[in-house]
Amino acid sequence: MTDSELILQAFDELAGAVAVFSGPEHLVRAVNRAVFRLTGPGRGLVGQTFAVAFHELGDQRIADLLDQVYATGQPVEQQERRMLFDRRGTGTLDEVFLSFSMHPTTVDGERGVIAHAVDVTDIVLARRAAEAAADRSAAQYRSAREVVWALQRSMLPRRLPLLPQVRMAAHYLVAGDENAAGGDWFDAVALDDGRVAVMVGDVVGHGPGAAGLMGQLRAVMTQLLLDGWGIAEVVARLDRFAARLPGAEGSTVCLAMVDAAGGRLEYACCGHPPPLVVSPAGQARFLALPGGGPLAVATGEARVATVDLSADQVVLLYTDGLIERKHRPPREGPEMLRRVAGTADLDGDPVDRLCETVLEGMGGS
Repeated sequence: MTDSELILQAFDELAGAVAVFSGPEHLVRAVNRAVFRLTGPGRGLVGQTFAVAFHELGDQRIADLLDQVYATGQPVEQQERRMLFDRRGTGTLDEVFLSFSMHPTTVDGERGVIAHAVDVTDIVLARRAAEAAADRSAAQYRSAREVVWALQRSMLPRRLPLLPQVRMAAHYLVAGDENAAGGDWFDAVALDDGRVAVMVGDVVGHGPGAAGLMGQLRAVMTQLLLDGWGIAEVVARLDRFAARLPGAEGSTVCLAMVDAAGGRLEYACCGHPPPLVVSPAGQARFLALPGGGPLAVATGEARVATVDLSADQVVLLYTDGLIERKHRPPREGPEMLRRVAGTADLDGDPVDRLCETVLEGMGGS
């Protein structure tokens, strides 16, 4: 085999389709076997102009690119260009995707263009299928998440009690996209003796199951308070109820009883972060944890603590989602909350201002 025959054989066996054109009408001077795999077998190409040889490409502006390269002498490249070929000669067009380049060349002393194309149809279709599957999964995830959010919102109080001596506000942010909504809850109950009970809880886990558990715990706790039980008995009965409720083990709750007339706050924390007390002067302090583990965990009965409060102090209850972050050391979150809360301007509407300051200062996520 001569060198020229070897070159011709290699040209013909190239995986990419190669076509050589000459003159302003782009006369086809040479094509390799891969070109026929794109256009269909038995098609007369060599000796024909581009417009005749590749007639179905007339409306696809490929000839404009050949003209551009021929006129300017500058190469062009395109990635994953959609093209249609009449492979069977029946007028039915097959869709393919080509990544190609066109370069100026000289053929027998005449300027021309050499085109090289790679069929990337399988890659494009596979990627589109994967993107479509991902879009469907994302849509299903959004739909499921919205159902959980709706379920959770339906189980949270629509409004807080309006009382003459106590101002209250609640701000609730659903977890970010990496988590589904579900287990955090709050409530406030005005009692017949003029006191008000405020509570915050956190059920282990996320999703509809956690939202359902949250709703049951909140309902039981609210009913116990309305029946007149004190804090110690409420948390004890709630602990026994959680022990019989599958999935409720490890749930946490903070219950506080505000006696505005007496300037007194009673509270219990069952495995929950302690309340934070903020004064208008910018002093913020955590109340001492009286003792008591999460619900349905054998760590002894929760204890009740009592503190005196002045009329202008604000008590903040929250869940650990406010202070815990993956990138933050465990002890840093509470200290950051204390500092941020101390910067709140408590003039005007102190409870709303404190909520907004804390959410913004802690990241709002």
